[in-house]
Amino acid sequence: MKECRGYDAMNYLLTGGGTGGHVYPALAIAEQIRLVDPGASFLYVGVRGRAEEHLVPVTGIPLRRIPAAGLPAASSPLALARFAATEVAGIARAMALLRRWRPDVIVGTGGYVSAPVVLANALLTRCGVSRTPVVLHEQNAVPGRLNRLAGAWATLIASSYPSAVPFFPKGKAVVSGYPVRSKIAEPLSRDEARRELRIEPDRRVVLVFGGSLGSRSLNRGIVGALPALGAVEGLLIIHATGRPGRGGYDPVADTARAAAALPRPPDPNLYRSSDYLDPMSTYLAAADLVVSRAGAGTLNELCAIRRAGLLVPKANLPGDHQVRNALALQAAGAAEVLYERPVRIDETVVEQISPDELAVRITALMNDPGRLAELGDRAGALATPGAARWLATAVVHLAQGRPVEPVPPPVPWPDAGGDTDRFALLPASALLNSIRSRQKNGPPLSPQERSYLAYRTDGYLAASGWEGRNWGVKLAGALCYGARVDIISAFVVERRRHHRAGFALVGLSHAQNGFVRRNALTALAEIGVWNGDVRRAALCALRDCYFEVRSAGVLLVDSMAEFVRGDGEIEDAVLTLTDDPRFEVRAAALAALGVVGQGPDTVSRLTSHFLDANWRVRAAAVKGLTRMLERHLVSRDDLTRVSDAISGLLITSTGFKPLFELKDALASLSRTLRGYDSAEPAV
Repeated sequence: MKECRGYDAMNYLLTGGGTGGHVYPALAIAEQIRLVDPGASFLYVGVRGRAEEHLVPVTGIPLRRIPAAGLPAASSPLALARFAATEVAGIARAMALLRRWRPDVIVGTGGYVSAPVVLANALLTRCGVSRTPVVLHEQNAVPGRLNRLAGAWATLIASSYPSAVPFFPKGKAVVSGYPVRSKIAEPLSRDEARRELRIEPDRRVVLVFGGSLGSRSLNRGIVGALPALGAVEGLLIIHATGRPGRGGYDPVADTARAAAALPRPPDPNLYRSSDYLDPMSTYLAAADLVVSRAGAGTLNELCAIRRAGLLVPKANLPGDHQVRNALALQAAGAAEVLYERPVRIDETVVEQISPDELAVRITALMNDPGRLAELGDRAGALATPGAARWLATAVVHLAQGRPVEPVPPPVPWPDAGGDTDRFALLPASALLNSIRSRQKNGPPLSPQERSYLAYRTDGYLAASGWEGRNWGVKLAGALCYGARVDIISAFVVERRRHHRAGFALVGLSHAQNGFVRRNALTALAEIGVWNGDVRRAALCALRDCYFEVRSAGVLLVDSMAEFVRGDGEIEDAVLTLTDDPRFEVRAAALAALGVVGQGPDTVSRLTSHFLDANWRVRAAAVKGLTRMLERHLVSRDDLTRVSDAISGLLITSTGFKPLFELKDALASLSRTLRGYDSAEPAV
């Protein structure tokens, strides 16, 4: 066995990457290992073209790259096959590295590159070739799927949040806190940082960044907010756009295009931008407010330097971990959260920040120094300054074969989400059932719960697959989410041209799946808003090729009767559907005709269906006629015709069984007729 201060240097293999949020913890642990074991030798294993290529070499640690990929969001066989092939190649490359370099311990900090390394070590251990211990650090409130998988083969799992512990094998995971780099944990003072960056002492500084690879939403949002923020006296926006990565997004070019679209170029006294800020610790120390994503690294650094944060969590990540991270700070009163919202761009729904809302939130915070100080103080109370040192000591002890010292008592972080915990991580079906149950049995949803559920709904509405959008419209209807009526209506109206070999063909097809169109109409009926978007959706639905959509369109018109009456175009469309070949559509149209019909042909159209072959259609015609009578739209001359039609109404099925629903409808019509004599009908 090697000794820490013996003749042989201990070999420490570090792995984790993709973003700075996974690389920085590994570098913080390495920094502390050097203090515990000055003779330590390091190797970093990462992925080509990601954040580690910029961050690791400057520390002097050698970097090796292996193939790795994240689990695909879609379950298509091709995507899964590509993922499997990449993982096999990555495991093979990692096994070769491990055999050649022979580490004394492996430290993984997440990101999909950690999994192949841990799996390769597990295979070598199973073959009796390796006995290398593995330490994993989980930064987020909810671990990713690959980190959960790697946890099965780890010796020790250290977590930043208590909420992540139950996801790992019992007895392996402890709450250690987040390892913050010493430059962040021991920053310059605010005045020293501003002198170094040549920022006037009286300026009010907002630091905006979306991570090492940038954030399209944050970049466009802050640039779009500049005209409004120009009215805030003494404000300075420092914006790190991020550097281009393998994902295809060029944050520098995208930000430049957004700035070029402004009415006038950004004022250099208000706005400074750069692709990367170095040293970030100095910029953080100089800031009064930080606007950022909600990666665990960023949040723990805000806690370490006691800075106020306005957090914009990235939606729809595995385990929704950024939202859970942000909600944990918000529940502690240590940060504020601003959700992305879906926006339609070129018939596509994407999630973005509203520049106007961002400007309002920044302005309110910058004009309230007491609030900024309160957020900073509460963030500071959640800092874990000893986490990096404890982790480094634990890693060294495992490398030496010594027992790990007990972890210090964790800082009491609140539940990640507070009131929203009961909804977190629920799949869409369970989420919908929970909302329905609360509406039926109470208690009412709190504002925090409604805000979180609206965020979850927005994520489904912006999904690329029809299944996600289908859940989105169902959730929107259950929540009566009127702010998304425009998007839901567009799902009904959207059509696209057929294309073949680059040429547009004659005719249009629906852009949205029929189930999405049908459920979108049901959601609009539940929300109960009538405007131009909803009217257009209703008309489109009444002429749809899918009978369930036509039926749902009629039910929407029925529920909105008070707004629809007098709209001749809609009434004509409903009249046409009373002769639809599908009985479901005929029945819905006849019932709706009773509340929206105005013309003289309405009564005769209803009575003509008293002999329809389907009893459900006959019952709907009776219901429609009852509604006409209740509205006093049946003339005295038509009453005789109505009575004659009733006498010939079939109230049995083809099997000569009584149909109680039809009989009940007929009884209701008879009662209405009896009271009709004393009423003055509208003629």
